[in-house]
Amino acid sequence: MNRPSDVPAPSAACGPLVVSPVNPRYFAVAGDDGEVVYLTGSHVNNNLHDGLGFGRECAESPERFDFDAYLEFLREHGHNFIRLWRWEQFRGYLPGADVHFCMTPQPWARTGSDPASDGKPRFDLSTFDAAYFDRIRERVVAAGELGIYVSVMLFEGFSLHLTATPDNITGHPFHASNNVNGIGITSIVDYQVLPLDPRIEMLQSAYIQKVVDTVHDLPNVLYEVANESSGQDADAVRMPDGTVIETPIGDSTAWQYRVIDTIRRYEREEGYTRHPVGMTFLYPVADEGRANDPLWGVPPTGSRPASTTDRCPGTAGGDTIQRSATAPRSCSPTPITTRRWEVTRCGPGSRSSAATTLSCTTWHRQRRAPGGPGGRGTVLRLARTGARRVG
Repeated sequence: MNRPSDVPAPSAACGPLVVSPVNPRYFAVAGDDGEVVYLTGSHVNNNLHDGLGFGRECAESPERFDFDAYLEFLREHGHNFIRLWRWEQFRGYLPGADVHFCMTPQPWARTGSDPASDGKPRFDLSTFDAAYFDRIRERVVAAGELGIYVSVMLFEGFSLHLTATPDNITGHPFHASNNVNGIGITSIVDYQVLPLDPRIEMLQSAYIQKVVDTVHDLPNVLYEVANESSGQDADAVRMPDGTVIETPIGDSTAWQYRVIDTIRRYEREEGYTRHPVGMTFLYPVADEGRANDPLWGVPPTGSRPASTTDRCPGTAGGDTIQRSATAPRSCSPTPITTRRWEVTRCGPGSRSSAATTLSCTTWHRQRRAPGGPGGRGTVLRLARTGARRVG
C-alpha cells in the first residue's frame, strides 16, 4: 500500500558516509558520528539506461525509464538507497524473464565507420560519450535532493555470464566486432579475471577515473565494483536446476580488489573526498558455504563491503573518510545513539536460474534523545527486509 501523497519531503542526503564508530555494521555521516544511517530501498535494474523490455528483439526506439516516477515511489515509501544499475551490453537477452536489454547510453562514443553487431556505428573505446556520465551525475543529484544515497555500479558481471549466449559477449562494446580499437573479449574471463590484456586494464582504469571525476563531490555517493561477477574457474556455468550456460568463467576476486585499489588511489592522488566502496556477492562460487570470504578479505587499501547483495542493507566496513565540502546546508539529522544490536539472519536463500533470493532480519534497540530538556525515550524496532531478488 502506498503512503499518502502528502508525505513530507525528506531533507537532502548528508554525506559522505563513513563507518559508524558506534556500530561498524552501520553507516554514519562524517562529522555526525552519533547519527546512524540505515540504508534501505527498492532497486530496479534499468534505472540508469534505456532499452529494457519484453521479448528477445530490441525495440526500434529504446524503452525509456521514468526516473522521476521511480524517485517519487521511493519518497512515498520512505526509502533512502538505490543501486544505479550498470548494464554493459547494447544487445542482450535474459530468457528466464523473457526480457531484452539493449542498453543506452554506454560510456563510449559510437563514431566508427563500420557497423557493430547491431548495425549501428562501432564504439571508439578511447572516446567517452558525455551523455552517459551526464546521466549518472544528474540522477545521483536528483536522488540526493530527496535524501537518497546512490551506489554507483561501475561494472556488471551477471550479464556477462548468466544471460543468453552469444549476446552476452557479442553484444558487448569490447567484443572485436563492436569497436575500432582492436579489443576482442571472448568471455568474462578476458574482462574481469586477472591477468588482463594491458590495453583492457588501461581502458577500465580510464573509465573508473571518469566515473569518479563525475560524482566525487556529491555527498550521497557510494561506489559498487560490479553486480554478481563470477567467483570460480569453470568451462561453463552450471546452475542448481541443471541449466548449463556454455560460457567460460573465472574467479574475479583479485580483479575486484584491484578496482577498489584503483578508486582509492585515484581519490588520494586527486585530493577527492573518499566515499564507501562496495564489493558484491560473487556467483557462482565453488563453495556456497564460504561465499562471503572474498567480501571479508578486501585488502586494507580498499574497504569492506559497503553495499553487498548478501549482507543486510546498511552494513558497512572500511576506512574513515572526510566530510564533503559540498554537503547540503539543509542537513540536520536527529541525534540517535545505538545502544544494542544484533543481526539474527542475513544470507542467501534460494536461487533460480535467473535470480538470487536473499533474506535479512535485523533487530536493534535505539535510545533517542528528543530536543526537549531531559526528554528521553527508548524505541525497540524490528526491521525485516524480506526476500530480495537480484539479477
